[in-house]
Amino acid sequence: MEMKKVKSSNIDSVGYDADKKELHVAFKGSSNKKVYVYKGVEADKAKRFAESESLGKFLGKEIKGKHEFEMRKPPEIDEKQENKQTC
Repeated sequence: MEMKKVKSSNIDSVGYDADKKELHVAFKGSSNKKVYVYKGVEADKAKRFAESESLGKFLGKEIKGKHEFEMRKPPEIDEKQENKQTC
């Protein structure tokens, strides 16, 4: 699974593992460099998240509190994909 940079004031990069239905989110300024991994996120919801006008608002409204999460060490981030909002 690959993490991609996104345009967001709070979110640095995102990735989606379709096989595991996991949405990976890394926040800007995170001192511990951990990635939040939200479980049970269906592909259509991950796509709507990636295409949303505000990633932070969508995350807060549709993901947080509705999906269990855990924190993990981040994988490599594809710097070439910066500014694309696809998962």
